[in-house]
Amino acid sequence: MAHRHVRWLAYHPEVSDFELAGTEPAAVFISQDGGASWHGRPAIETLRDQCGWWLPYSPGAGCVRGFAVNGRRLYAAVEVGGLLRSDDAGETWALAAGSDGRPQFGHPKPHFIHPDVHSVETHPSSPDLVFAPTGGGTCQPMAAIPGNVATTTAMCGQCGLIRWTPAT
Repeated sequence: MAHRHVRWLAYHPEVSDFELAGTEPAAVFISQDGGASWHGRPAIETLRDQCGWWLPYSPGAGCVRGFAVNGRRLYAAVEVGGLLRSDDAGETWALAAGSDGRPQFGHPKPHFIHPDVHSVETHPSSPDLVFAPTGGGTCQPMAAIPGNVATTTAMCGQCGLIRWTPAT
């Protein structure tokens, strides 16, 4: 693995020897041999560079701080960059609906989540039910995004929690 600063490790609960590593600067590496070898996903580094991800406390360009795994659907939380989604067990990645990848503090654009995503989880019975605490303190409903129905479920100080269900 080319990155020295691993910030998050996760494993696939249903697939033996499938691990994920999130790093600073923001990148995702996947191992399918129990961690003996790791392979990066260049699309994430491209997004990081195109969008200008950054961290307020470090010179690193963003940081992957969490993963959610549900079947072949994976999510990655990017501080400060948004939420990533893969529908093919991590082979390809893109910004999740409701995340534009732009690292701006303050209120997010209407119908978007705050880009300062600190972790991510999915509901055990539905890979489409996603929970993501953010550093923004407020989150906007995402109902106007085609294919999404969203509600903000909790707010406390500078931590916002958004829950949304992409429509199928």
